[in-house]
Amino acid sequence: MTCKNLKTITRQLFLIAVVLFFFTACKEKSTEVNNTSLPESRTLSGTVINLGDIPEPASVKAGSPIIVSARLGSKVKDQSNIIKSSAPVKLAISSSNVFTPGKDGVPLPLVKNAPKRIVTAYPPIRIEAKDAYIRDKNPDNFSSIGKLQGLRHDQIRAMTEDETGNLWLGTDDGLTRYDGRYLYHYTTEQGLSNSLILSVMYDSKGNIWTGTFRGGAVKFDGQEFHIFSVDEGLPSDVVNWIEEDSSGNIWLATGGGIVKYDGKNFTVYTKENGLCDNDTRYLMMDRYGKLWITTNLGGISCFDGESFTNYTTAEGLPQNEATALSEDRKGNIWIGLSTMGILKFDGNSFYHFDSSSGLADGSIRSIQEDSKGNLWIGTTRSGLYKFDGS
Repeated sequence: MTCKNLKTITRQLFLIAVVLFFFTACKEKSTEVNNTSLPESRTLSGTVINLGDIPEPASVKAGSPIIVSARLGSKVKDQSNIIKSSAPVKLAISSSNVFTPGKDGVPLPLVKNAPKRIVTAYPPIRIEAKDAYIRDKNPDNFSSIGKLQGLRHDQIRAMTEDETGNLWLGTDDGLTRYDGRYLYHYTTEQGLSNSLILSVMYDSKGNIWTGTFRGGAVKFDGQEFHIFSVDEGLPSDVVNWIEEDSSGNIWLATGGGIVKYDGKNFTVYTKENGLCDNDTRYLMMDRYGKLWITTNLGGISCFDGESFTNYTTAEGLPQNEATALSEDRKGNIWIGLSTMGILKFDGNSFYHFDSSSGLADGSIRSIQEDSKGNLWIGTTRSGLYKFDGS
């Protein structure tokens, strides 16, 4: 009986607890509702205006406008970048040194057979060139093609154009042909002896010649590479410049002298044969058939086919290191110096242009005359100069 009463009491207590739980929960929910603030309401007052009470806006008839013709403003030419050139200094060149191979103890040049080393050219890598980069959307601006557009290297040391309008570019990573749409790359994988190209020349027979760094000279006929190196008879595998004369002979400026290639033999001229220095850099054939040769630190030589005429600081030049050659329409020879300006040779005398003459930057890299007779001068530090001769 006692157990039964305990069970009854336990059920009653459980029911009481449940009722108390629901009562407490409902009370808390009611409290939350009561604590929620009602939105604030305000009574607005104002005056209602009928449309009929609003007066019509005043209308004013506009008179005829005064028309004034705009006058063109006066054009003012910006001359902030124009420097008046003063007269160049005429150099007092002493009797220059003339050396004739085979006379007065000067030995004749070495002539040797030029064997052929022929490598079949593998097909070049063809890449469709992306649109040229133009900083501003203006057709008169410069546009550029670099690695982003498909070149293998951004440094281009030389270029030439063939008879069909293709551009051939000598880069630090191979030879590239650009036809306006596609870039065709030739490297050692296609048969070149070296991919660092120093000079490019298109000859009268339709061949592309390249001078390489430590790979000799390479002639490309479109199908095969003809390689000429120390093994084939060159005095050096560094070929800095290539030039063709009126007879079709190919002249090479190498690190060990100049070389004439007549299609069969090499004729090698060095300092021993009258050349002012063996480390030759640039070549130019003038209108009279004379070959002008610049060297790294040894001065300038002019070869007429028989004798070398040498010009150095000992004869009165301001500097031995020459970096550019050009001939203008009057037959003047222009020579760029590495740090001391430009020389003009009129056939008799040298004239020196430097900072005192108006040429602010004397570090010359290139010289070219345009169709109007202006001389364009590329410098190392100050961009491009135009010299109109006045």
